[in-house]
Amino acid sequence: PVTHKTVDLRADVLKTHPKVLGENSMSLGTLFTYGKFSYYTAGDFSDSPRLPDGSRRNIENELGKELDPVDVAKINHHGHHAMPAGLVGALQARVWTACIWDQLHCTADTMAVLGDRNVYPGDRLIAPGMFPAERREEDAKASWLADVAPESFTGCHVVVTVPPKATTYTVACVNARDEQMKVTGAYELKVKG
Repeated sequence: PVTHKTVDLRADVLKTHPKVLGENSMSLGTLFTYGKFSYYTAGDFSDSPRLPDGSRRNIENELGKELDPVDVAKINHHGHHAMPAGLVGALQARVWTACIWDQLHCTADTMAVLGDRNVYPGDRLIAPGMFPAERREEDAKASWLADVAPESFTGCHVVVTVPPKATTYTVACVNARDEQMKVTGAYELKVKG
């Protein structure tokens, strides 16, 4: 059955500060399920509006309160200062991916949370579309770098394939340098559900 829930995290902010709203936190998110497989994807969401009492509400952490663990998750806001521990700990994705082609995306603070085993334990694969040499040099001592799919170092498209009634799914990295669609790496993983 299809279910949905609407949570208005902006109602109290609109009452007192209607002109300070940014569009990022008004993004949409969707949770797809296919059998026991689950996939989270959402827009930018990275925002912390000021509440009437002066405190701030982190939209992503609030979103995390409504979500269960998933198999694959797209990183919010291209990984640009996004994905706080409350959301990452709720999703507990085995695979993180991002729609990016810019070295300023998937920033080190975001990557640190995605790779933090204190946020949630277990293996994970972080597969952004691009993670160039400049970033690898800058973050060379970061422990989370070991979680990054090496196919991202030269640029790739990430394709997730889930067969009907699957207990496994495949994450394929496809060369993004040309239109030949050459698979440069593939990972077969178990469905959590």
